Amino acid sequence: MLEHNSENRSQSAGPMFSVVIPCLNSEKTISEAVDSVLKQTEADFELIVVDDGSSDGTSRIVSSINDNRIRLIRQENKGASAARNAGIALAKGVFVAFLDHDDLWFPSFLESAADFFRNDPEADMVVADQFWQTRPGEMDKTFYECAKFDASAGEMFFMDLIKRNVISTSACIVRKETLLRCGCFNESLKVAEDYLLWLTIAARRNKILVLKEPMGVSRRHTGGSLAKDKLAMAECGLLCLDMFYKENGRILSPSESRAFIKMRRNTRFGLLYRKLRMKLSGASHK
Repeated sequence: MLEHNSENRSQSAGPMFSVVIPCLNSEKTISEAVDSVLKQTEADFELIVVDDGSSDGTSRIVSSINDNRIRLIRQENKGASAARNAGIALAKGVFVAFLDHDDLWFPSFLESAADFFRNDPEADMVVADQFWQTRPGEMDKTFYECAKFDASAGEMFFMDLIKRNVISTSACIVRKETLLRCGCFNESLKVAEDYLLWLTIAARRNKILVLKEPMGVSRRHTGGSLAKDKLAMAECGLLCLDMFYKENGRILSPSESRAFIKMRRNTRFGLLYRKLRMKLSGASHK
């Protein structure tokens, strides 16, 4: 077992990692997600499952799992961001890891991240690649391949994130104090709330290390993690960019600011073009 940084451990009476799984009506996938956490080769963690108002057997399934590292929290439906924030608030660990209810981790993820944090005490965040699974039982391209992200530098910067969101929520671990300092997940956004947080973390010069190897599976075929209304997604994405720049624009370097403004302008033009096409064709939003 790894010997963790004594300074970090002295600041927390709890484990090294707090794993947060938000879920809503997840009885078909939650057991496998939880099992992938319990099978981690790094055992110094707690698992906080936040049931965000499920009406199915999600809570019953989690309650039936006999492991004292699991804490089940039930709340009325407030959305995934509120569920993650509730988990962050209750987290006892130095670092908080996120996993969506329909995704899976490989057993070595937490141990690999622990090595990174141990070897670089200044690291605020560790992110990893993951496989995108669009059909059951098959491994498709990885997230970094789809995003055309070059992970060879071993570190991620704000300019990497301007191109597109290259951080999967189910494949990242962040210091709890960094999350609190950067405002956690914005609960007013239904889409792109994670992108807003990652942009904020990167813009404030927090150190983001990259695990090049895939450390899990994003099961795209389950349908639970994809928004259906494309126009609403685009509108929310633009709102995310506006909110970020209002709060953090002044701390960007001139080159970062120019690149961000160009990207935001292109996003705005793309949204207007989509609306115009829909209006001309008489199509609905979906």
